[in-house]
Amino acid sequence: MTVQVEAARRTPELLSATREGSVAKLRRRLSGDLDTIVRRAMHKEPSRRYASVEQFSEDIRRHLVGLPVIARRDSMRYRAGKFALRHKLGVTATALIALAIAGGVATTIREARIAAANERRAEDRFNDVRKLANSLMFEIHDAIRDLPGSTPARRLLVTRALEYLDNLSTQSKGDVSLQKELAAAYARVGDVLGYPYAANLGDHNGALDSYSKALAIRESLLAASPNDNTLQRDIVGTYFNIAQVMESTGRFPEALAALTKAQPIAEKMAKDSKDLVAADMYAGLYYFIASIKVRTGALNDALEDYRLASVIRSGALEKDSGNFMLRTHLAADYGGLARCYAYTHDFPHAVEVQGRATDILADVSKSNPGSQTLSEYLGESMNMLADYRLDGGDAPSALNTYRQAHQVFSDLLAADPKNSLAKSNFAFSDNGIARTQLALGRPETALRTYRESITKFEEMSPRTASNRYLRSGLANAYSGLADAYSALAQSNATPKNLQRQYWNEAHSACRISSELWQDKNKRGELETGEEESVNEAARCVASTEARLRTPGLK
Repeated sequence: MTVQVEAARRTPELLSATREGSVAKLRRRLSGDLDTIVRRAMHKEPSRRYASVEQFSEDIRRHLVGLPVIARRDSMRYRAGKFALRHKLGVTATALIALAIAGGVATTIREARIAAANERRAEDRFNDVRKLANSLMFEIHDAIRDLPGSTPARRLLVTRALEYLDNLSTQSKGDVSLQKELAAAYARVGDVLGYPYAANLGDHNGALDSYSKALAIRESLLAASPNDNTLQRDIVGTYFNIAQVMESTGRFPEALAALTKAQPIAEKMAKDSKDLVAADMYAGLYYFIASIKVRTGALNDALEDYRLASVIRSGALEKDSGNFMLRTHLAADYGGLARCYAYTHDFPHAVEVQGRATDILADVSKSNPGSQTLSEYLGESMNMLADYRLDGGDAPSALNTYRQAHQVFSDLLAADPKNSLAKSNFAFSDNGIARTQLALGRPETALRTYRESITKFEEMSPRTASNRYLRSGLANAYSGLADAYSALAQSNATPKNLQRQYWNEAHSACRISSELWQDKNKRGELETGEEESVNEAARCVASTEARLRTPGLK
């Protein structure tokens, strides 16, 4: 009775509580493998029961140790579950590690995406600043380059652009294209600071420093890419800029040294390439070297360099006879040759070669009727041809040629009254016309022409202008005016009561001319042949003073 009562009390709840579990947990434990083992052992079909007691016992053992049992259908999921139960600690640790790795990978991927986005934004900002710098340096700067009074604004633009590019360069040392842009920026700054053939701030040392930085970058890039034609051309161009600044400040040996360094590069470009621009640049070096040698008085050497320049360009023209650039520059080579002949008083050769230059320019200008620059070149060439004809004794031909040049410059001024180059050339042709009029015995007419020339030169403030040629033109105009008054004073047709007045006018004009030449001498601006003009002006002052002391002069 007692045993039956105890058995009745053994409910599932009691049993689970005794085992410190729960009914649900006990049911889960009894279900699964154990339930499968019991059902197989009691299966209605003998063939589906355990084949032996040993097999039944083995399945119970396997269940107790957590191994897969024979009674249950095998599967990957089932075996994995059993393995996990047997190795809870290892599986848990592995799972935690896997979770950590997965979390790390997810974090890494997320951070990589963030970094990539930041890099894209940084690259966008980098390119924006780069684009702004190039816009300041090229688009905006070039748009205002020719505006009167724009030089300070140009300096601000290119200096700011240079700061931007300098900063970018430190962030991207290996970026070749950026280094090229930086070199171009330094070259632009050099132009604004002191390029002598355009509006500049007169800071020649600053210009040289900036050009030198551009050159250093370009030479470094060329060392890595020795066959880069664009870099070679840029380097030659930079040497040109340096030489031009040196030449404009009278540093002739240094200018020649810079051009000499550029020659091997230009020669290689001309020989390795069929590019006519390369040939033109190579010839241009000889032309510029010759022009500097003329200023130092080395006329024979200059003559040979001008000849070499013309030979190179003539050879290039055989490949393209109508090439506008080559033809225009060949005319300049001929002009240089003619100038050397004239300095040695070989006027027949000077007239012949300058005539070739003028014919080329007349033909090129006719083909490009809207080009003011070509018209300027043609007028200047005519002026030079007229000079050589006059100095060679052919005054009538000279007068005709001067008048043709005068008309060219008159037309240019009618089209643009602010064209300062046309205005100065107009005045120079006036000087030539007046000089010819004197040679033909027409001093009264020459006086009027010289006065027109002086008015034109004075309008351009030659005493303070950066253009040294204006001072030469004005000094020559006053010297010619003195010659005209002197001729009138000595003419038998001049009344006695006007002779002193004419000598006074001649003396005053000689004095002004002498002061202008002395000023040019102090500035170190005298061209080849102008030293004699200084002496002639001084002699003119002395001779007119002596005339004014002549007894009986009224």
